[in-house]
Amino acid sequence: MRRPSFARFRHVRPGQHTDRLRSLQAAWSAVSDPEAHGHSREMTSPLSSAPSRLPPSIELSTGAAISCHPSAVTNWRQSLTDRFWAWDRLLGGQRRPTRIQKWVARHPIGTGFCAAAPFTLFFLLLSREEEPNDPLFAVTFGLITGLIFGLTALSERLRQRRLKRLGIWNGS
Repeated sequence: MRRPSFARFRHVRPGQHTDRLRSLQAAWSAVSDPEAHGHSREMTSPLSSAPSRLPPSIELSTGAAISCHPSAVTNWRQSLTDRFWAWDRLLGGQRRPTRIQKWVARHPIGTGFCAAAPFTLFFLLLSREEEPNDPLFAVTFGLITGLIFGLTALSERLRQRRLKRLGIWNGS
């Protein structure tokens, strides 16, 4: 069995992801377990002298408290985006597009129509004569198929735009 090539990950420094993961784990442990770092979960409210159970926070010199949340929680959208692009790289999303992929990206409506027409005709051939709603279902499913193929072509266009922006592909 041939070992996989990691040549497409040359832009990632060895240990880069583990360094980020370790810093996130350290931040999370500091926030989730303040007793381990000399802080108490029981804090007094500035409005009353009775201790109240508050989330982990940092107290400023003015007495106000700022809530501490790890970057993984506050920046969840960036984390999801990074995971998506890592998954895309793993599946070969940074390879140069083929000739067919270039055509599909340039003609997303035509791609949707080229997929919808045969499916619609196929569903019309399968429809029964005694059912008046079958042609309506055939056209509906054909349009849904065309829409799915058109949106896929549009996402391919966006992928190629990203490849140009990153300098991986020059658009030729």
